[in-house]
Amino acid sequence: SPTLCFQDPGKDLMACVDGGELLNVCSEQTLENVRNIMETGLPELQLPPLDPIHLEQIGFKFYNMTVEFIDVDLFGFKEFSLKSSKIDKKKRTWDIELSLPKINAVGMYKLFGTIPPNFDLGFSTGDERFSADSVDVIAKLTLGSKGKNIQVTGLQLS
Repeated sequence: SPTLCFQDPGKDLMACVDGGELLNVCSEQTLENVRNIMETGLPELQLPPLDPIHLEQIGFKFYNMTVEFIDVDLFGFKEFSLKSSKIDKKKRTWDIELSLPKINAVGMYKLFGTIPPNFDLGFSTGDERFSADSVDVIAKLTLGSKGKNIQVTGLQLS
């Protein structure tokens, strides 16, 4: 039977830093290497697939109108171009800037509220799909500990 091999991104990052490279250079290299496992994740490390990335809820308000996207799957992350990767060891944060040539999303939406002058939108819900070209993504990760390992404890996308 074939033997399956996987690379632990955390161990790759540590080996790079231990080899004398700067932390941010190593984080960029690690992100590039993660591209190869974005569709499958790494079940051995409980790392879920990242393309598509699943978001339980995205919401925003515009005047008195609220839009919520629920159970959204975003496709296109594996085609990223890395703009920057900066780890702050003291603050325990990792800021990543990506450019995506195209992104597609599917999920559900809820829309309710009013828009000026005082137009009541009522309440609507249903399937949603959208796509966009040339999308810039900023990910701000908060880093915590899990035993001897570092784990992501928070994520903000913009």
